[in-house]
Amino acid sequence: MRKKTNKALAILLTALFILTLLPAMALPVFAAEDDDDDGNEGIVVKVGVPGKELTYEMVDEMLGEAGLFRYDPDAFFSVIIVDEVTAIGERAFQSFRQLVNVSIPYSVQAIADHAFEGCSNLMSIELPGGLCSIGDYSFRDCTSLSKMYIPDSVNSIGQFPFGNCTSLDEISVNEDNKVYSSYNGVLFNKAMTELILCPGGKTDAFVIPDGVHTILEYAFFENTGMESVTIPASVTEIQVYAFNHSFLCEIDVDEANPLFASIDGVLFSKDMTLLICCPGGKTGEYTVPDGVKTIGQYAFGPYVSSLSGVTIPESVTKIDDKAFYYLYGLRNLNLPDSITIIGKEAFAACTGITSLSIPSNLSTISEGAFRSWDSLTEVTIPENITTISNGAFTNSFNLKSVTFISANPPIPEVRYNFDSPFYMCPAMKVYVPTEGVDAYTALVGMVFPEGSEIIELGGTGHKHEYQVTVTAPTCTEQGYTTYICDCSESYYDDFTDALGHDWVLVGNDVATCTELGYEYYECSRCKLTKTEVIPALGHDFSILIDHKDATADEDGYDVLGCSRCDETKTVVIPAIGTVTVNGVIIFVKIWNDIPTLDMRELSSEQVSTIFRGLEKDITIDLSNQASADIYAEAGWFKDIDKTITIKTAKGDVTVKTKTLWNNSGKTRAIQIRDGSASIGNI
Repeated sequence: MRKKTNKALAILLTALFILTLLPAMALPVFAAEDDDDDGNEGIVVKVGVPGKELTYEMVDEMLGEAGLFRYDPDAFFSVIIVDEVTAIGERAFQSFRQLVNVSIPYSVQAIADHAFEGCSNLMSIELPGGLCSIGDYSFRDCTSLSKMYIPDSVNSIGQFPFGNCTSLDEISVNEDNKVYSSYNGVLFNKAMTELILCPGGKTDAFVIPDGVHTILEYAFFENTGMESVTIPASVTEIQVYAFNHSFLCEIDVDEANPLFASIDGVLFSKDMTLLICCPGGKTGEYTVPDGVKTIGQYAFGPYVSSLSGVTIPESVTKIDDKAFYYLYGLRNLNLPDSITIIGKEAFAACTGITSLSIPSNLSTISEGAFRSWDSLTEVTIPENITTISNGAFTNSFNLKSVTFISANPPIPEVRYNFDSPFYMCPAMKVYVPTEGVDAYTALVGMVFPEGSEIIELGGTGHKHEYQVTVTAPTCTEQGYTTYICDCSESYYDDFTDALGHDWVLVGNDVATCTELGYEYYECSRCKLTKTEVIPALGHDFSILIDHKDATADEDGYDVLGCSRCDETKTVVIPAIGTVTVNGVIIFVKIWNDIPTLDMRELSSEQVSTIFRGLEKDITIDLSNQASADIYAEAGWFKDIDKTITIKTAKGDVTVKTKTLWNNSGKTRAIQIRDGSASIGNI
């Protein structure tokens, strides 16, 4: 709790500082406190400017100062809108996903479009008694909201305000409301003649009360749990999209209804000539009854239909706009030759259908009629087609072959390639009659994608029917597909890269210190073998078996053993020896692994002999050493101006004696390392 208290205190201090910077008029009210009792509320925030509408920008600024942001996954919070705020503006709280509760004052008269859309954790909200209007999509995608109470003051509810509220199972209306009413958790107009909205979380079955005349657009849209709906005899109007995008399994109609009927849970006109809606919860194969003439707008789908196939009878002559819109699961579909009209986007995004036979009595392929057919690879345009509209096959990414029976391209003038019927399709083979080659060739790059090939069908109208043979790639050769027609025409295409060998280690001879090793490989695909040589390792003399220190006149040694084999070797450590300087013999000792000349052990006569007895400079021969330490008394070098040359394995090093004198009486040290000298005290 201490962390929460500290956070709340920091928020309050920030808020107070901001308030000191604002003008005296119309101050925004902002406060934040930690709620200790109700873990569901999280941080409680008060926001608003008295007398003004609460806008998107204002909410962002005020909650942002509290450290709360629209897409923050961690900070759950509740909002109290202060008194005298007049309205909640468009998108004010849109996508604040961690908003849990909202308290709205009586002064708020309007909730604008999209105001709380996407607040997926909003669990409760109490609409005030002074509220007059609820805007379009105002609570859409509030998937945690379970109840909604409409006060008596509300006189306007916009389009689809509670769409995709999948937990909302009840909408209730104050009895004194003059415009709206509710029955069994469903929203109606006051007279109970219009069914406005069935909440998305309502389950089981629902019987629409007798007396209802109209089922409005989106009435059952995005309902996820209801199994069936029964329509009474009184209903005379069902608006487009009333039952679409829901998981209803069955729509039943009272037999006494004069305008509508149902068979097997599918909604029809009374005379069974118009199929109005096949509910989205139906699965498997469905056969449209014989006698149906028109399949209406949005009759199947969109999006949620689980049907795998639809059989259409010869009685059908018209498929309305978007009738089979976005039926991803559809795999089988027949289009009888009786069909003369296919509406805009009638079969758009039926991505699972692999073949298409266009009806012979159809004259126009409407805009977007077969767009986004991802599984379609070829199509034949019959001679009766006089117009292929914009985007008819757009985004059919695998459509690689189109055959036109007519020599005259049935395509209106295209000013931009995105108006093309084949926009965003791959380069394709276009088969056309001999006399139409020039006309179709002129369309490549604008109607047909760049790189498309115009191929002559021949005077007989012959189209090559190829037998396809796929040759798989090997380790060393590419794969390809052979196409051979009965007329002896053939070609190769669809080349794939050679796989390369997949070498697998099948054995080895281990390399030793003195002998080569080998690794043996076999390709897992073609069984080819190869051998790789592993160099001899060489001895690793890293094991010390025996050691003897060198003395002044006797060599020492190290006996070393190989870590990989039994081989040994002896490394001689040369005798340390002596150095003669101006006739004085000085023993060289080893101290901390460094050859050391300690002249302090010399007698005064020997020191005088070395440094004072001769006029010439002094040479110390340590040419068999790379490093050395030389110790001497500082006082020896007073009034002596000579050069000491020290011969080392890295070269000669010179030191002036006057640099060794000081009157401190301390021992001076000459340190030789890598051909250079440094002087210091000990």
